Amino acid sequence: MPNKTWILVAMLMAAGCTQFDGQMVRLRQAESYSRELAQRTEQAQAATPVFTLDACIQYALRNNLDLRAAQIDQQIARLNRQTSFSYFLPSVQFKYN
Repeated sequence: MPNKTWILVAMLMAAGCTQFDGQMVRLRQAESYSRELAQRTEQAQAATPVFTLDACIQYALRNNLDLRAAQIDQQIARLNRQTSFSYFLPSVQFKYN
C-alpha cells in the first residue's frame, strides 16, 4: 500500500503540481469574479424597469397606507351619515296574522 501512495505522489508532481502558483490562481479568480459580477449587474439593470417621476408618484399614492386609511375613514364617515339620516325616514311594518 505505501508504494502506491508514493507512486501517486510522484505522478502528481510530474504532472505539474509542483508549479502551483496560488497568487496567480487568486488573480484569475478575482478577474473572473469581476467579469461575472459586471455581467450579472448589467442583466439585472436591463431587467429592472426605469421609473419616471410621474410613475413614482403614482406608485407612492397607490401604496401609501396613510392615504388608504384616510380614504377608508372618509367612506366610513359617508356611511355613518347615510345611516344617521335613515333614522328620520318613516318606517313601515307589515304584520300578517
